[in-house]
Amino acid sequence: YDIYRIKTELTQPGNTIEAGTAVEVRDRLTKKKRLEVLDEEEKWQANRLDRSVLAPNQIRTVIQAFKNRCLPECFPDRKFLVPSPLTGEAATNSPLPQGEGQGEGGFSRRMEWVPKTLIFAKDDDHCDRIVDAVREVFDEGNAFCKKITYKIGKPQAEVAIKAFRTDPQYRIAVTVDMIATGTDIKPLECVMFMRDVKSQAYYEQMKGRGTRVISLDELHKVTPDAPGKSRFVLVDCVGVTETDKTETKSLETKPSVSTAKLMEQVARGDRHTETLRALGNRMIRLDLKLNDQQRKHVNELITKSLSQQGEGEGEQNTPSPLAGEGWGEGEFLPPTTLTAVAANLIHATN
Repeated sequence: YDIYRIKTELTQPGNTIEAGTAVEVRDRLTKKKRLEVLDEEEKWQANRLDRSVLAPNQIRTVIQAFKNRCLPECFPDRKFLVPSPLTGEAATNSPLPQGEGQGEGGFSRRMEWVPKTLIFAKDDDHCDRIVDAVREVFDEGNAFCKKITYKIGKPQAEVAIKAFRTDPQYRIAVTVDMIATGTDIKPLECVMFMRDVKSQAYYEQMKGRGTRVISLDELHKVTPDAPGKSRFVLVDCVGVTETDKTETKSLETKPSVSTAKLMEQVARGDRHTETLRALGNRMIRLDLKLNDQQRKHVNELITKSLSQQGEGEGEQNTPSPLAGEGWGEGEFLPPTTLTAVAANLIHATN
């Protein structure tokens, strides 16, 4: 595979926000925003970007570089379209030797068939902002780029994964962990990291999404102008290819504690990261083992239980990731399914 590195000023050393600057502060649980004037300067490191520090134009800059520089340079043999200076209508244009994303006269070029691309994001909120940026930069609609995460639910995710494999219009998928392991997307030609990964084994599995072999006939069904798949391109936007990796740690952080005990601890107010993540991962594994009838029954019990809980306890002051409180502002999902409750638990640890 080939590595294409995208660097920006914000993803390298970080930055400093001067004292007296009015910044928008967003509550992690409710997503409510407020303006706040800094009393003293705030220094932040690059690893806080898109987590505790949001730079709206940062994602757009990276996606713009991917479109205008990476794709023409890494796939120079593909068809590019450029609008005519007279009619404005797109026509096939031979790639420039410099690999720039501009055609004759400075008109913006675009690929007729963008290689199937999988983008790894930091969390679900980061996914949403990447999807919006991709659609804006490529000037495409919803069918061109979608997110695939646990938050959309298992049935919808399975449909989305199948569509990404076979739908010629679906060119870019954005995920956090759901397609990181065990999912084959054979037509995939670009794997883009907009998050760092510390585990060497997990990193290898994520890279492995791009290594799947596909015949030319099958590839042409979704990418008609591809000459074949002999390699994939790893697009590194955060230095994931340069950072030190460690051995993988098990997602099961509390193997000696029963699921019932974990649920009891969370119900009693335990909000430790290890507890929430352990219970969330067990719920995901449980959902994968259920058939449709069993899943429907469990989801009905969840809805009934939470409804009774709300009637019995009245108003609560602290948002609960298990109950999904605060989802109305976009942070948590309505807790009507097992996967939604699991996603809320895991997302609360980010």
